[in-house]
Amino acid sequence: MFPSVLALSLRKLLVASALVVVAIIFVGEYIYYHPLHLEVRHDHQLFHTSQEVGGLQTGPKCGALTHVEYDGFVVRWGSDHLMATPAACCEACANFTGALERSVAHPELKLPGAVELPCNAWVHCGEHECGDWQGQCWLKYIEDSDKPPVKNEGSRTPWTSGLMPHLARPYLERQNPLPSLHVDAADAVVQPVAEISAGRRGAGKSKLWTADCHSMPNTELDGFVVRWGSDHLLSSAAACCEACRAHRPLSAARPCNIWVFCGDKARCKEMYGQCWLKSDEGTVPNVQRSGEEVPWTSGMLQPTASEQLRREKATMRENGVMDLQSGTGLLVGLRQETGTIAHIGPLHEPGFSYVPPLQDKRVKLTPPTHLDRRAAGFHHFGDITFRARQPGRTAQPGGPPAWATYSTVPAIKNWGARLETSAPACVWQCTGASRSQQGLRMDPAGTMVELTTALSSRDPGAVREGPPVRVQRWMEERWLGDAKDGVRAVVMQWSLMNPSEGTEVELGSVGLSMPMNQDFSGRNLPNVATQCSFVEAYVGGHMGYVQVTKASGEGQVLLLVPQDGTSFEAWRPLEMEDATERSFTFEGHHEMLVHSKAYVEQEWTAAQPWNPGTGVRLPAGKGVNFTVAMLLADSVEDVESMLLRAGHAVAMGVPGTIVHADMTAAALYLRVPHALRVSQVRVEPKTALTVLPASDAASARMAPQWQRYRVVPTGFKGRARVIVHYTPANGSVAIGDVQAGAREQAVHYFLHEAATRVVRALGTLGSTRGWLNASVPDPWGRSPAFFGFDMQRNEKVMEEPRVCMSGLSDESGAGASLSMAMKQLGQPSREEVAKLEEYVHGTLFAGENGDRKRFLQDGHTYGARA
Repeated sequence: MFPSVLALSLRKLLVASALVVVAIIFVGEYIYYHPLHLEVRHDHQLFHTSQEVGGLQTGPKCGALTHVEYDGFVVRWGSDHLMATPAACCEACANFTGALERSVAHPELKLPGAVELPCNAWVHCGEHECGDWQGQCWLKYIEDSDKPPVKNEGSRTPWTSGLMPHLARPYLERQNPLPSLHVDAADAVVQPVAEISAGRRGAGKSKLWTADCHSMPNTELDGFVVRWGSDHLLSSAAACCEACRAHRPLSAARPCNIWVFCGDKARCKEMYGQCWLKSDEGTVPNVQRSGEEVPWTSGMLQPTASEQLRREKATMRENGVMDLQSGTGLLVGLRQETGTIAHIGPLHEPGFSYVPPLQDKRVKLTPPTHLDRRAAGFHHFGDITFRARQPGRTAQPGGPPAWATYSTVPAIKNWGARLETSAPACVWQCTGASRSQQGLRMDPAGTMVELTTALSSRDPGAVREGPPVRVQRWMEERWLGDAKDGVRAVVMQWSLMNPSEGTEVELGSVGLSMPMNQDFSGRNLPNVATQCSFVEAYVGGHMGYVQVTKASGEGQVLLLVPQDGTSFEAWRPLEMEDATERSFTFEGHHEMLVHSKAYVEQEWTAAQPWNPGTGVRLPAGKGVNFTVAMLLADSVEDVESMLLRAGHAVAMGVPGTIVHADMTAAALYLRVPHALRVSQVRVEPKTALTVLPASDAASARMAPQWQRYRVVPTGFKGRARVIVHYTPANGSVAIGDVQAGAREQAVHYFLHEAATRVVRALGTLGSTRGWLNASVPDPWGRSPAFFGFDMQRNEKVMEEPRVCMSGLSDESGAGASLSMAMKQLGQPSREEVAKLEEYVHGTLFAGENGDRKRFLQDGHTYGARA
């Protein structure tokens, strides 16, 4: 009975976990929802009575309804049409002048043959929950005022809508109408037609269907509408694609390159046969909706690879970016104004960049604006921030910090007061960059770019005898690894030199800015998958690297690898030092610290960094260089092989780098490039671990290219480092390194007590302090259930402001309940299984009976219950 009950609970929990994924996707779609949705839905009927809203009499004039959002034809965008009250929005609809107002706000919509529609419906967002949409007033036209289409309704809908039937009138006659295009499937002849009869809809696939239509079923692509689809009915997706190809744009800046067709009669209903033509300046599709529930089929007419590259280079030039097309497979865009990098991407995919774009009009932010990172305060790849002092100088009580901070990132003047309250040792009050002494030059071969910047500091404690350090940057191509199996890479080098004649300067930190495109704000989930990336950093010293993977997990991977003795020491978030707007959907920007001593002495005194902080002294007239190589791996699976080709050693802990005191088979595997050999392995602290070479035959057979070391715990608890020393295999400088000498790799371990005790403690914590009894009232009906536990506050995590709602699994993967179920597989406990059963039957699968109707989500998703 006991095992069968446990198996039943686990099966139910696994089913619920799968449903959690669906629920999270639903929540994500809600987050990225945007009110501009041009399809008209007639499948929803609502009957409401008039009421009074915020002093607005709803009567026959405005017809206001709270918590309702009407759909319809958009005749006036709301993103740049802000009104203080619903009454003002209603008045704007009554006074709407049609063509005149639309041509001013959105000239791209004034097209030959466009229908000039009146406004007879308005949608206003005036509640605190509106967020980015606060004050927006959308004006629309609804054809059938007796059955107004409703897009959203309910208490979570912050919109107020109104219908004004007395303003409804028939469509105006169009001027210079554009003929629809119909493709006859029999002979594949394109013919102008006035309309398509029901009998000809759904004809077979046309012979004109070509690969460059790039059909994507169950997908609705976004873009500027250049041809309305409500009166543009075609027989097939192929015909819609051809109509986009044949479309005559009013402006060369708005060609049709996106088509959206609804060809499923059962699901499309009144939208069946509609063909919407759109324009998008990007080369990566901007997905508005996708999934099996979407009846639309879309496509993007992609230019040839050479045309894509030409367009991307033209866009770069318009933004003051110099393109560097290298022999490495990388397209690099160098911003001429600053010498920083504005584009890094595969050469064969010029529309994609791992680093954030300087601007992107498709990414909508608040206040109503688009992504624009050209102003002061934004970190870009290639910027450098460092701290300097005269050797021996220390901070005095009440005086400035011992270290003065310098940066190539221009400051935002009004940030000082804002930062003083939240960060006493703020950056911007003591950072300044002078752009008056800088120059950009490229060598005649076109392979190296140099930028010289003179920096100054407003810190009163800074070195006074002129600028303490001169910063130069170079970019070049370089061969890495051995002559046979190596790889060509783009290299950026920073040079910091002390120009004084007699004053020594100590550098306490040097940070290389590495912001990547992992800000998901203003994008929906499909856009994130196609345009954004995730960043992972390994602070492994000379063998560290940064891996930048597309959010989809597919395609090539950017690797940032230290060279010439550069050591990756710490990965520091740029929290209040970058002007990017903070939000739940921003993964943060970072800099790689190649020296971190100043932070260890000031901000990190209460922390234990993975690597000890180091600094460097610059005698008068001397300098130091830091080098990072950029290269592409074909996929995530090819990362290790690419690192080896570049002369980098690879380390892998098995089963991981968290080792428990009762583990007997932990191991460290090293794969070393041909030009290097392992000369020494040591541990810090010395007594934390014992690392011994393993030369057994089984290891050699299983992993012949790897060197295996046994990792034996000693009972020590906490952080430890295994330091691997490498020297050139032939006793000389390793190929790919300019500086002589050995290199070190740091492998970080966390050592814990015996795993059996940890698992037992987990069960005890979850079933006692983390357990919420059914008798305890909960406003969301979550009891009985397991909760996460905050050890610092000594309380259950019942409410957390950093998640969308206070469910059981939001943002934590159902951790508490799932971990309790997993614990029973190895250490079953009758009492814990009983509580697990109580949770499964009382909360997870309680259905919609009784008090469970008050739950956050219905009985089909289980999103907040798992």
